[in-house]
Amino acid sequence: MDETWIPMDTERPKRATLRLIEPALQLRLPLYLFGITMVFATAATAHSWYAYSSLLENALPEASYGYLELLGQQTNAFLGVSLVLLLAYGLTVLAVCVAYLRRVVGPMVAFRRQIEAMRRGDYTARNSLRGGAPFEELGQDLNDLAKALEVRREMKLLNH
Repeated sequence: MDETWIPMDTERPKRATLRLIEPALQLRLPLYLFGITMVFATAATAHSWYAYSSLLENALPEASYGYLELLGQQTNAFLGVSLVLLLAYGLTVLAVCVAYLRRVVGPMVAFRRQIEAMRRGDYTARNSLRGGAPFEELGQDLNDLAKALEVRREMKLLNH
């Protein structure tokens, strides 16, 4: 017998996965924030480049070529590091938003599944949100409602 076989009547253990639950919803906010970050990063870079270029061309006209070359190299290095830091910031914002929205979207998906099951008449459906999850109280209320509907249906069947 295959060692990975699990009987149908036993519940499989739930495991955390790193997949997106609702990709369109989970990625919209992070992409907006990432886009806004890149717009401001581009504006800051353009402003810095303009300021340094202006300094090189106007404020230091009598400086030696070697000094201007060194200043230009330092300016390019500064802008390069700034762009890398801004990109790292943007990717961090993206990752944090996806992770946080997963905690918000996950319960909504569980609620939707439970409501669909109840709509089909399966009042035994329950959601199982972990402690500390957002909307935990709402999930418990939905479970209580399902239990009340299940009891009501059983009472109705007994009376008929």
